[in-house]
Amino acid sequence: MRGLIKSFLIFGAAAFFGLAIYTFLISARILDYGDAQEFLVLGLKNLGRLNYRLIFGIIAFLALVISVVSFYASFKERVIKRDISFGNPLGEVKISLSAISDFVQKLGSQIEDVKDIKPRVVAGRKGLEIYNKITLYSDSNIPAASDRVQTIVKRYVQDVLGIQEVSEVKVFVEKIIPRETGIQG
Repeated sequence: MRGLIKSFLIFGAAAFFGLAIYTFLISARILDYGDAQEFLVLGLKNLGRLNYRLIFGIIAFLALVISVVSFYASFKERVIKRDISFGNPLGEVKISLSAISDFVQKLGSQIEDVKDIKPRVVAGRKGLEIYNKITLYSDSNIPAASDRVQTIVKRYVQDVLGIQEVSEVKVFVEKIIPRETGIQG
């Protein structure tokens, strides 16, 4: 379905681009209006020899399909899930993604090598996706600290929040800063 949507969007964009170029050439007087009119009349005369109802029907059908697909694609991209739900013996439980994000942020402040963590939680097709921008101390082992963040976040989200479908926990080291010492002069 995505390939079909992309092909219709590309076809529609190409048609609008061609129309835009054609009208620009006429308005900039690069293409003479009389020549453009003759070109259209000649095209319509040749089109008249063919079955114009069939051709116009195909063009109208394609335009309709392109507009419906564009309309569908524009709404589909805007549907963003703001919570995740799972079953419980007493009923459904919903947790907002912002609550999970706040939980991960508080959890990250307890990890030794992490100065700051900014999580972004997304409900994907395969489960929960947690993207973390972190600030580490310069004396940290970056691979080990990143692995620790991923492991702790995934384990705590699964164990404490009860969300088993954590598909990925990504870490992006945004900053590396020196560790502050308690000695002041």
